[in-house]
Amino acid sequence: MTTTTARRIPSQSVTSAAEDLGVSASTVRRWITDGSLQARAGVVAVRTGSTWTIVCPEDVAELQAAARPVALSTEARIRAAYTSLQARSGWVSLTDLRPMLADVPRAEMDATLRQMLRQGDVVIVPEDNQKALRPEDRAAALVLGDQPKHYIAIGLR
Repeated sequence: MTTTTARRIPSQSVTSAAEDLGVSASTVRRWITDGSLQARAGVVAVRTGSTWTIVCPEDVAELQAAARPVALSTEARIRAAYTSLQARSGWVSLTDLRPMLADVPRAEMDATLRQMLRQGDVVIVPEDNQKALRPEDRAAALVLGDQPKHYIAIGLR
């Protein structure tokens, strides 16, 4: 009669796995959702091809090396830049916003801003005092119809 010894499988919470991997808990949850990680009864495993590996401290370096940065959409980047620039009034100049997304083509950013306007939580308005506009303000404006708009507010409605 042969006996087999059950091997205890190490387990980790999502938070603990995230700390070991050097990523956020939401990243671990996203990996679980997209199938890159499998979570079952407190055990977190990583899929490599058709093989599943339990996440243990010795696996962390390999997993970190395999982690891919997630590309944010242009809209998400606009919202993040707006949040970082937002003053008490809630209005941010497009002159200040555009340099934060300098790698995004102008046409793409303009199209994204127009699409965001349709969502209802975004307002883009012109400068009331057109004489106060500097050349860089005029260059950064988003033209809607035939009117240049210079300031954006998100979530003020």
